[in-house]
Amino acid sequence: MKNKNNWTASTIGELFEVTNGKTNTDEAVLNGKYPLFDRSIEIKYSDKFLFDTEAVILPGEGKDFIPRYYIGKFDLHQRAYAIFPKSKIDLSLKFLYYWMLYKSQYLTKMAVGSTVKSLRLYMLKNFPLEFPDHKSQEKITNFFELIDKKLAKADQIIQKTETLKQGLMLELLTKGLGHKKFKKTKIGEIPDEWEVMSVGQICDCIVPGRNKPKIFNGDIPWITIPNIQDSRIQYNEATKYVSRQELKNCGNKIIPANSVIMSCVGDFGIVAVTDREIAINQQLHAFLPSSKLDQNFLKFSLILQKDFMENLATKTSVPYLNKTSCNSIPIAKPSLEEQRKIGTILFSIDHKILIEKMNKEKLQILKKGLMQDIFSQKVKIN
Repeated sequence: MKNKNNWTASTIGELFEVTNGKTNTDEAVLNGKYPLFDRSIEIKYSDKFLFDTEAVILPGEGKDFIPRYYIGKFDLHQRAYAIFPKSKIDLSLKFLYYWMLYKSQYLTKMAVGSTVKSLRLYMLKNFPLEFPDHKSQEKITNFFELIDKKLAKADQIIQKTETLKQGLMLELLTKGLGHKKFKKTKIGEIPDEWEVMSVGQICDCIVPGRNKPKIFNGDIPWITIPNIQDSRIQYNEATKYVSRQELKNCGNKIIPANSVIMSCVGDFGIVAVTDREIAINQQLHAFLPSSKLDQNFLKFSLILQKDFMENLATKTSVPYLNKTSCNSIPIAKPSLEEQRKIGTILFSIDHKILIEKMNKEKLQILKKGLMQDIFSQKVKIN
């Protein structure tokens, strides 16, 4: 049946075979040769394959029901689905993949269950589908494939730059710039001219009060761990703001700009430099670098000491560092001039990663908007 835009209306079950797998996750093989898509279609591995074909693969259980397109040999969990053409039809499987990607939120709403959401076979077979003529399908899939290639390229650049950053951090924060003589210390080998110091020896600190503000109607950002992304403080719609008076009322203090804040509860190594006055909750600890310590150098030095923090943390249901533990974290300290050079190099790498992530986000927003326009048939494909 054709609609007013000359797109054919049908269901997935009318045009495609939908089948579940036969394998349990327990049967995954560490050194398996073939991908095994589990119930959430996370890839594990198997020593056998159930299918050798082109397919759209869909989770049978989980929180999000986002499809995956795959060509080749693969094994499939008994609560995951694979979709294949019934016969030669004028509808490409790649088009179906992008259609289902666009409709993934509707698939999620359809899923049943309270604790674990489940997508039933009959739901998938009865799921509505609309598609244009073959030529238009080809244009649409080629267009989204081009965007996906750009997204994959962005991911590749981000991954390579992250790897470069990790290597440079280890090299620059332990070997420095142009040194030839080194000495052994409690944190490893460092240049002769450097010294090992605890952060508390070279920084004042601010530990937030126990009482949380009751009123958020000021202009000072109230920063928590989720606000720190990619070693930067992110301000968004969920960010709360507090007044100076309310901070005073609850016994909290303002953290000045160019301070270094780090996580001291749960996941360690989350660190950022403040770009303005802020206030923080108890899950964060603030260092105020002296005039002899570069804030970016300190930030990267603390990130490098994540393993030390984990070993030092008090082990409870949620590990934490108290004030004494935070201040006892050791770092290798070169001259201020060398600190600034190292901090600048690592900051530039961080900035490159940020730019690539922003470009990726723009592509994702573009893709989402175009899927909405094209698959809702608001715009015609020429």
